[in-house]
Amino acid sequence: MVQFFNSCDRKKPKQMMHKWDLIGVVLVGVLTISPAVADYQSGYQWALENTPKDFSVCQEQFGISEEEDGCNDYVQETLDGAPKKFGPYNCNEGCNGYEAGYQWAEENSITDIYDCDSSSSSFVEGCQSFVKEN
Repeated sequence: MVQFFNSCDRKKPKQMMHKWDLIGVVLVGVLTISPAVADYQSGYQWALENTPKDFSVCQEQFGISEEEDGCNDYVQETLDGAPKKFGPYNCNEGCNGYEAGYQWAEENSITDIYDCDSSSSSFVEGCQSFVKEN
């Protein structure tokens, strides 16, 4: 009888340990996410104070980061309610890539969208815009 009681006691600490492990994982996850939210908010706050009018200002200030995302969201919200556009495409990070792709296609007399090849999706879309218009 004593032996049965002891075996039950041995199981309980293991079960409790699993619950504490889970709680620890959740706490670590929350603590890991929190800095990203703070960075986003500080970028948005910076934009409120400095009122950038273009995504490139956010890029120059923060580089590619959570802070830049916050700044970009502010800029997006203040563009008269509409994003900048290049043809049918929204220019989330400025229109330079689209313009470069369009100009390249024009300079190289591109007539097939499959010739629009680049690692930059905005460049490809700008190139494809030229092909579709011509």
